[in-house]
Amino acid sequence: MPPTREPGDSAFFVEVFAGEKILTVAVAHAGVDTLTPWDIQHGTAFNVLRHGHVLIEAAEAGLIHSAHLAPPCQTYTMARDRPLRSEEFPEGLRDLSSREKLRVSLGNSLTSWTVKFAVAVHESGGYCTIENPTWSWIWFDPHMLELWRSPGWGTATFPQQQFCVDYHKDTFFLHNPPTMQHMRPAEPPLPPT
Repeated sequence: MPPTREPGDSAFFVEVFAGEKILTVAVAHAGVDTLTPWDIQHGTAFNVLRHGHVLIEAAEAGLIHSAHLAPPCQTYTMARDRPLRSEEFPEGLRDLSSREKLRVSLGNSLTSWTVKFAVAVHESGGYCTIENPTWSWIWFDPHMLELWRSPGWGTATFPQQQFCVDYHKDTFFLHNPPTMQHMRPAEPPLPPT
């Protein structure tokens, strides 16, 4: 478990790959100081591959006490008609088209950045959650597996249908907050048979 913070320390929550920023709004409404949520759909200034070093440096400086990341799952989903990844090749199948290789490479870069940022938050004493569908090849990515196996990290899962989603979608979390240890522990996702 990361070290605890001293009372009065100034630090913030940040949501990365924030989409509509709903979690940030909820966290701010609860009285937690938040940074502007990051998502490239809100402008190139929020491109983590170009400017994410700012967040990593803030985490290393202890300015981020908690973070939530939901990296894009488009190339990681197991529900694709034409899969782009597999358990054997979580970083991309060998027979991909040029366009597919570019999309998979972008997904790999975002996952690598996600892990670097999560480590920076964790090592500075902060808490981090990473969210993706349970049936996602992201959980087989070598960087993600290395983080998962690191001390202080746990897993949890829940059906998003509980939170106003119209369909059943199991969501998997890799996390380090001790309070999440009480959620339903997740079994490692396995590819459908």
